[in-house]
Amino acid sequence: MSKIYKKKRYSICIWMNIPSHHQEYFFKALHEHGAIDLEVRYYALELLEQRKKCGWILPNLEEYEKISLSPEEILSPRLKKRIHVIAPGGKFTTELAILATRNNLCWCHWSERLELPLATKLGFRNWLWQALCPVYWFYYTRIKPDPYWKLLKTSARLIFAQGVLAQKSLKHWGAAPNKIFPLYYTVAALPHDELDMETLHYAAGKRIFLCCASLEKRKGISILLQAFALLHDVPNWCIVLVGNDHSQGYFQQQAKALGIETKVFFRGTVTSDHIAKVIAAADVFVLPTLFDGWGVVLNEAASLGKPLISTTECGAAWHLIHPGQNGFRVKSNNVSALCNAMRTYIKKPALISEHGQNSLRIFQEFTPEKNVERLLTAFEKSEIEYD
Repeated sequence: MSKIYKKKRYSICIWMNIPSHHQEYFFKALHEHGAIDLEVRYYALELLEQRKKCGWILPNLEEYEKISLSPEEILSPRLKKRIHVIAPGGKFTTELAILATRNNLCWCHWSERLELPLATKLGFRNWLWQALCPVYWFYYTRIKPDPYWKLLKTSARLIFAQGVLAQKSLKHWGAAPNKIFPLYYTVAALPHDELDMETLHYAAGKRIFLCCASLEKRKGISILLQAFALLHDVPNWCIVLVGNDHSQGYFQQQAKALGIETKVFFRGTVTSDHIAKVIAAADVFVLPTLFDGWGVVLNEAASLGKPLISTTECGAAWHLIHPGQNGFRVKSNNVSALCNAMRTYIKKPALISEHGQNSLRIFQEFTPEKNVERLLTAFEKSEIEYD
């Protein structure tokens, strides 16, 4: 343990929407750190069924994790004097921020970038929603400000940003730059002792471009299929798509129209405890997303030593991809750019191993333990009081 934390014990309560296998190990690392007394509260159980349809197996709650039924719990004797880290999500967390501010509690904000509603409404046409962002920010910070975002500017002690895209976004929402600190999505390294036999059986010796994502427009599946179709005469490569199909078969039809239906395997949904086997079976991992606040599946693929291809609209791609070293970060919604990145591995297969090893090295900077140190460093620099 770093000397700076030896005699300090921070009491923290993190407010999250639902339990997640993605955050599970970060919370465990916090709990096991000698400088931290942790409580976690979950407030959006209505999202559980949606996540289960995506293959999530939700972790059992630990002793420090509980379901919260009311924002008023923040004023309970057990929680009131803690540092509250709020991951916002609707009326519940707005009320949390109001109660914390009124009662002079120490609270912090933690989020990805915040423009998803605008991007969704405008069909993920990047040129359009990005052009309208200044109007969007002005409206919700000046004309019709949400109470939470008003308090973010005036009362939040710290602002934790999940990456550089979130940092830029939060500045536009009024967060003071000197209050913003990085706190990423982190996961434990996935096990790699087994391979997904169904994927290997389909590939039959071919190399695999793998994409694990919901099959929907936002994830750029159509762009991936078009890019692969441009890679003429590549009999030794195929695409495997893993994820819940929200397209009602649209992408299967597109693959057929592009003449690549025999080279694309729609693996379907797999459970979160099986995803490691699918990734381990692949050669190159591709996430062609049009908008992702983070994209934690890149963490998972990096932990298994896979080269990564993703886009400029993926938060994790700005941190987990070092272009030319362990993969490529291409402009989103750009078929030719994605095609060229994929072609690099086809023409230079030796890069697959080299870039995969570099992914393993880069992943080490995004472990749960590293995230704990980031959190404590932020507390130290801001001189937040401790027990």
